[in-house]
Amino acid sequence: PTVPNSARLFCASPAPSSPAQPHDPLASRARPAARMLARATAQHVQRASKHARGLSSLQGILDSALDDIHAAGTFKSERVITSPQDSSVRVEGRDEPVLNFCANNYLGLADHPE
Repeated sequence: PTVPNSARLFCASPAPSSPAQPHDPLASRARPAARMLARATAQHVQRASKHARGLSSLQGILDSALDDIHAAGTFKSERVITSPQDSSVRVEGRDEPVLNFCANNYLGLADHPE
């Protein structure tokens, strides 16, 4: 006996295209997490490179400003005080004492032994 085509549609099951795989609930949750991690990592890398470009630009601005200050003769380097603070102090690189016009030692505690 011949089976009509319409009956075959309801009775016949298609051949599997790939072998059946067991359901793994962890794998189904791991894939979205891995995608989220990859997306977050890519965004972090984009932000980091943007900040690096900004820092590079800032470095150029600061270097230019320092060059201008040096050219104007107004750059002041800090001197290391090697003696107790008083109205005159000794500093690194000089044999004779220099006048100290600025000190945060108004209570006289900078040279206290304790």
